[in-house]
Amino acid sequence: MKLESCSKTVLFGVLTAGAAPKLLEDLTDATLIAPEKVVLSCRISAGDPPAEMHWYRDNKEIYKNKRYEMTRDGDTASLIIAASETTDSATYRCEAVNKLGKVKTDCSLVVHSMSSVTNCIT
Repeated sequence: MKLESCSKTVLFGVLTAGAAPKLLEDLTDATLIAPEKVVLSCRISAGDPPAEMHWYRDNKEIYKNKRYEMTRDGDTASLIIAASETTDSATYRCEAVNKLGKVKTDCSLVVHSMSSVTNCIT
């Protein structure tokens, strides 16, 4: 009796558990008069593993400092500017990123000075 050898190639795939972040509610454009407080908020399901949140002003990443505060409460991510200035007028973006994906949302912020509004009225 002759035994024949056989070989099989077995490929093992890597199963990735978790979920990509998901955008639930976009940022909304805002127009206001300085020095009003600005709160830009969106709703993002963070996914699994939880996504890192990043904020951008005119495509440049911004970080928490004396002008900007970033908060996260459940699915709500917010950028807060305590006392707005006309120079805060820009396009803002919030991005959520984890190893399974990325979502982003943009809005436009327009900040007027009180004198420019008064000039329009008179």
